[in-house]
Amino acid sequence: MKYKNTTPSSCPWKMGTKMSREEYLKAKITIYNEGKIKIGLADIMRIEGCGSYSLFHMSNGKILKSSYGLSHYMPLLPEGIFGRYCDSFIINLEYVLDFTKGQNWSAVMEDRTKTPYIKVFIPICRACRAKFEQDYNKYW
Repeated sequence: MKYKNTTPSSCPWKMGTKMSREEYLKAKITIYNEGKIKIGLADIMRIEGCGSYSLFHMSNGKILKSSYGLSHYMPLLPEGIFGRYCDSFIINLEYVLDFTKGQNWSAVMEDRTKTPYIKVFIPICRACRAKFEQDYNKYW
């Protein structure tokens, strides 16, 4: 499929709330899996969609599983800090180290489940490239 329109508005996913940095640092979200767990938004590096459930990759290296998919969490996450730039991931721009351009764009992040940390490359879909670059440059 060819994407002719790659303006920031062509990205199909929209995040939910507007939030100041101070609010973001204090905010918590509830995830559901065999009960409820409250976690700080600032501790979420990325959320990986795996069908009807999600994996929360945390800054402490833990991975928490939720019984809800990505679309459940999108309206709860602050716009401009979190973004969904491909089908399978919501990323926290605070933890993006860099990004690669070329035929396949990727956000470069750390995998903190392993020591020493290794870099992981999260794909950016064509329709969302301009939106990702705009959000990344605005955040950093």
